[in-house]
Amino acid sequence: MTLLNLRSANLKIQITLFVLIVFVILGLFGAWLAPYDPTQQDLSQALAPPFWHAGGTTAHLLGTAPLGQDILSGIMVGAQVSLLVSLCAVALSGLFGVFIGLVAGYRGGWVDTVCMRVADIQLSIPFILLAIVMIGAMGPKLSNVIFVIAVTNWVTYAKVVRTETMRLRERDFVKSARVSATPTGLILLRHILPNVINSIVVIATLDIGKVIIFESGLSFLGLSVQPPTPSWGAMLADGRKYISIAYWPSMFPGIAIFVVVLCFNFLGNFLRTIWDPQSKH
Repeated sequence: MTLLNLRSANLKIQITLFVLIVFVILGLFGAWLAPYDPTQQDLSQALAPPFWHAGGTTAHLLGTAPLGQDILSGIMVGAQVSLLVSLCAVALSGLFGVFIGLVAGYRGGWVDTVCMRVADIQLSIPFILLAIVMIGAMGPKLSNVIFVIAVTNWVTYAKVVRTETMRLRERDFVKSARVSATPTGLILLRHILPNVINSIVVIATLDIGKVIIFESGLSFLGLSVQPPTPSWGAMLADGRKYISIAYWPSMFPGIAIFVVVLCFNFLGNFLRTIWDPQSKH
């Protein structure tokens, strides 16, 4: 890698980390940092433009929504929903998928066959169709959204961990542990899991961006958190009706989704490049 490319990569990762830190801070403290209550309606300020447009003011830097809510406040508080859903869903799907991958890869045989066939069936069902059916049956609550995303998102972890576990179980240190009558659970936790943790972290980092898109899509369809709780997907859906006369209610939440997802994807690719020398070529 040339010096110029190295400096460019360092700048990109610094910007990426800065954006993600801001996202986490907003997710944790957005309700206190927001200049307005994002659910507060003021019809006299409905669809007020951003401050750089004629008629815009610094009181509402990014303008207002169709019912007069401050868009900047909505984006800041809406980050909380995206952060909560993405972290919880990724944690649940990761734990389940890693467990299935370790057991299937180490045991092999019929256990591996059953687990992988279930995974293949899961992959054959479109996410959005399964989400609509499940949330329609359970109700559009945040806990249900997290559960649905976790249930539909474990397969990648399982397949990657299974492949690496099958490779590692033939290594001498695993065979030695097996010969010494070490319990299977300890072999998986002490000898195999530490050697696949890098792949799990990379998948989880990339997965967070994907989950944010999933949650935003469900919010756009009205299947995630319900009003008046602000979420980026719901803000985008509310603003699309007025796109011909006011672009800002839908554009700025869309930009927030795009930037955060892009940064998580870049961070995941960066980690993969560091931990997997073959990906550099």
